[in-house]
Amino acid sequence: MDRKLKAVIIVYILVFIIIYGTTLISFSLEYLSLLSHLFISISIVFSLFLLIYIISRYFLEVWSPKQVGWTTKNFSKSFLWASAPLLPFTLSLLIASYIFGTGTVMMWLDIGIEPPYPLWIPLFGIVYWLLGGIIAFSFWQAFSYECLEKYPKKYVIPVISVLFILLYNQPLITGDFNPIDIIWLGIIFLLIYYKFQNSLSLVVSYVFLFEGPVIWCFGVIFGDLVVLIILYIKTIWCIVAVLILIFQYLKNAQKVKEVKNSEI
Repeated sequence: MDRKLKAVIIVYILVFIIIYGTTLISFSLEYLSLLSHLFISISIVFSLFLLIYIISRYFLEVWSPKQVGWTTKNFSKSFLWASAPLLPFTLSLLIASYIFGTGTVMMWLDIGIEPPYPLWIPLFGIVYWLLGGIIAFSFWQAFSYECLEKYPKKYVIPVISVLFILLYNQPLITGDFNPIDIIWLGIIFLLIYYKFQNSLSLVVSYVFLFEGPVIWCFGVIFGDLVVLIILYIKTIWCIVAVLILIFQYLKNAQKVKEVKNSEI
């Protein structure tokens, strides 16, 4: 068996054990503080990074940040492509805040923490989901793709997508097969990684554009007005991303047309 394939299989077996084991332990506890949640996430990031580093050194005989998509190459392009498909998501939340009220939207995004809320909860929101994004897109998606890059993409991408879906939100024990997470994170984001091989842009998009609970963490401290401002910023940026990609497509199409005309 190919050494890279062995590396992926071993990593995924251990990842499933770590992720599902941690979730089961968390379920057995009556209450977890915000600091406890952060400690668990930091421990998982450290454990998975160490696991991937050791496996890479042993099976691949080399370690590079590129193996988990940590590179500046194609960051801006990847971020644009990750932002544009999130327009329906950000726009729907903005519209819902006017139809149903910002308070209702906050209820939808609630992470289940009881008041009083610490003043640092906005920072918690950013750091917690930043760690989650690193786990999901750098360690699960990027590492697997980089190891299996030489294999046919028609097999590699669906397999990674299915494994991601089975890990994200631990649906085998939570039953949480969220179609939004499956479509945007398990399929669209993976295809964007396939196109640009940059996981950092996906992590940034995930934290600052996709994850609604991050908005909630700001809203409970700064109020409804800040929630609206954040939703407007997200929506406007996604619209800008869509327009930039359309402009680039039209510009490239025009260049192709000019080249064809010059050949006639």
